[in-house]
Amino acid sequence: MDIHPGDAEALTVKDGDILTLSSRRGRIEAPARITTSVERGTVFLPIHFGETPTNVLTDAEAFDPLAKIPEFKVSAVKIEKF
Repeated sequence: MDIHPGDAEALTVKDGDILTLSSRRGRIEAPARITTSVERGTVFLPIHFGETPTNVLTDAEAFDPLAKIPEFKVSAVKIEKF
């Protein structure tokens, strides 16, 4: 999981720490990767690899009003250290 250095510091997270991410739909664990490639207040998880089942966190019932596709790329999550 890519996390901004400021967010990592606020959560006392170090590179490689295992974090628990939970949403209203599900919960997963992923290692932290501290990077400025994401904006503060956001995290990034790849959706293309089975070892990180990111779509467990997303909402397949919510649809984009224009494209009419499920919201598999955006979800609010709570982050906790494992």
